[in-house]
Amino acid sequence: MRAAILTLLAARGVGRTICPSEAARLVGGEAWREAMPGVHAAVTRWWRRARAAELQGRGVGGAGGALSDWLAWSAGHEAG
Repeated sequence: MRAAILTLLAARGVGRTICPSEAARLVGGEAWREAMPGVHAAVTRWWRRARAAELQGRGVGGAGGALSDWLAWSAGHEAG
């Protein structure tokens, strides 16, 4: 899932975002809806790591602005 997200973000470019369903469609094909929990879980893990890094003064690394934007979106849509 992580590779699919990074691939989409890199193709989109810095400062641009993706929809979580795009990653799910890339990984799951016709069964993309079943892949959505995996997308949300991957982003939640990234968000938690990014937040911890931010709190420790290390900032957020990754694919650029789009990653930060996507992580922010996912934080508001975390399951449970």
